[in-house]
Parts: sequence; structure tokens; C-alpha cells
Amino acid sequence: MSECKRCGNCCKSVSLKINANFSDDVLRWLSFHNLKTDGKWLYIPLKCKFYKEGYGCTIYRIRPDVCKNYSCELSENPFKEVKPSAN
Repeated sequence: MSECKRCGNCCKSVSLKINANFSDDVLRWLSFHNLKTDGKWLYIPLKCKFYKEGYGCTIYRIRPDVCKNYSCELSENPFKEVKPSAN
């Protein structure tokens, strides 16, 4: 786990590890929904209702483990659009 950089990205998105067995059809579906990936992680924009711009997490002391375990390194990767292979 990395040190908190107070960027708020853990409150603005969810990152899920990509299964290497994702079919081209799944990747195509992801691209239709404008989701992004760095090849290892899937980035899903999803603003938390407890995040307040300019303040941060309003429930920081009791935030869920998924928030505590968020990797700030993921936030620093330049995500690119998901593109299925051409068939």
C-alpha cells in the first residue's frame, strides 16, 4: 500500500484487475462504454457520494477497506482506451 497523496482518485474511480482471459467481445463491450485500461487494470469512473471537492473524504476515519487499500500508483498510470483486436 502506498502513502496517501490526497489526490482524491480513490473517491473518483474504481480500478479492477483485468483477467487475462477477457475475450475480444468483453473488450469490445468495455470500449463501447468508454472505459479505460492500462492493460492490467480497468479504470471505472465512479464518484463516491462521500467525496467533497476541496475537502476530500467526509468519512475518512471510517472509510471501507477498499478505500484504505486503494493504490495511488494506479492513479499515476496513463490509462488508454480499451480497443478489441481486429478480426
